[in-house]
Amino acid sequence: MNEIELAHVNDVDRCLEIIDSGKKFQNDQGFVEWTDDYPNRESILEDILANKGFVLRVDGIIAGYLRIDFTGMPYYKEILEIGIRKTPTQQFIVLQ
Repeated sequence: MNEIELAHVNDVDRCLEIIDSGKKFQNDQGFVEWTDDYPNRESILEDILANKGFVLRVDGIIAGYLRIDFTGMPYYKEILEIGIRKTPTQQFIVLQ
């Protein structure tokens, strides 16, 4: 069974393993979106404490980590200013 649920503080190490695996995959493919600085243990912990960090469990085992944010992040402000949203009140979700 697959489930997405809020991550807990005791999930941080497994979530970091998943993120580090993603960083290695990116490097192996010849591109870098995630750096050594982000995402990291502190940012994952911040997400979890803010109820924005989630885990994907497959048969009860953590198989993925994601951040779901309904408030956006500062660097998305520029995207919004160039007209991605059709109206100023249109909402969006950030999935990472």
